[in-house]
Amino acid sequence: MTKYLREIFLYSGQYALFYLLMNLSLGINHFFSDNGHIVLLVALVLQIIFSVKFIEDNSYKKALFSFLSPLIYTLYDGFNNSDWIYGLGHSFFWIFTFLIAINIIIENKTTNNLVKIISEVVITFLNIAIFVAIYFYFDLKLSQTELLNLGTITPYEFKESLEIYNFFDGFLIFLKDPAHIYIVLGGLFLGSTIAYNRVQNLKLTQKIDRLLGTYLDIAVKNRLLSGEQNSQKKELTILFCDIRNFTGISEKYDANEIVETLNIYYSFWADEVLKHNGVINKFIGDAVMVIFGLDGDKNKGVKNSIDVSNAMLKNLPKINTILKNKNLPTLDGIGVGIHCGEVVLGAIGGSERKDYTVIGDSVNIASRIESLCKTYTKELLISYEAYQLCGSSKDKFVFVDDIFLKGKNNSKKIYALK
Repeated sequence: MTKYLREIFLYSGQYALFYLLMNLSLGINHFFSDNGHIVLLVALVLQIIFSVKFIEDNSYKKALFSFLSPLIYTLYDGFNNSDWIYGLGHSFFWIFTFLIAINIIIENKTTNNLVKIISEVVITFLNIAIFVAIYFYFDLKLSQTELLNLGTITPYEFKESLEIYNFFDGFLIFLKDPAHIYIVLGGLFLGSTIAYNRVQNLKLTQKIDRLLGTYLDIAVKNRLLSGEQNSQKKELTILFCDIRNFTGISEKYDANEIVETLNIYYSFWADEVLKHNGVINKFIGDAVMVIFGLDGDKNKGVKNSIDVSNAMLKNLPKINTILKNKNLPTLDGIGVGIHCGEVVLGAIGGSERKDYTVIGDSVNIASRIESLCKTYTKELLISYEAYQLCGSSKDKFVFVDDIFLKGKNNSKKIYALK
């Protein structure tokens, strides 16, 4: 419901809404006596539904559909009035629709914070301008109708006074009334206040977004911001990786050096995981836990996990070169364990703090397989389930052993990278 209200009050529906409300203020009988009002109301409802429900994420289509209500209303009015194109009401409708459509595209496509701020200011003052324009149009129409009824002006002069090329003359007359000047100045003041608050809210949102992006994987961040927090069971690929002999390294170097070493090392993980559609679930000291397959493709999830592992093994010499040049401890190696199975995905924790993570037996299996890398002196071990789904990568692996994991009654085959 919030999205519908935002669309109709703030974006493409506002001009039609204000226009209909102004006509409704003249009386219900007046409103329903003109079929054009009913046509415009139906067109507005259709436009809002299409904009929100079907094309919300496509800014170009959304901008295009903002012309739906002015197009339908103009086509209807065109059958009854050959001079519709010159009318102030129609001209304002098309001008403001065009400006809002441009702003919709800019707002949704730009990543520049300054442009987003300017866009917030523009949409605010467009809303104020729409209100003033419609108020001016109705005030002018009512005053000219009164003159027509008194016989002061002819029907031709009445029609001409409401055409677009007489806008400036009409607006100068409009401003001769001090109350109208107060309305314009009040609109500018109100617009400035609203624009300031909108910009402050945008800055706060951007700050929160940056902070979430620092501490959460981008996929998890987007999932949380979208409100998609329902727990669910999914078949995912779980990867655990640990640095060999890191406990000994930690005892020889101070805290700042350890943290800097891990940050450099994990930056490579972040880059590779992002390239291969994975999600870094958490860093646990010198260990990392990554999940793959959130899109539902199990085979691709296993393949991506193996590709990331191979990439990190190849990156180790480069990482050690960087660490050595900074006089930081180098890494002896890493061990990676991969398993594919069912997990529970959701926000887990107390009312004050939650962690969006995965839990389940499959997570424990992946962790235990990783710990076996030391036992078998291997860099990468995968479970039988992962091996079955790795496709052409099977040729890169060799059977190692049929083992019993702690707490398990059935044995599990494991495979190692050749």
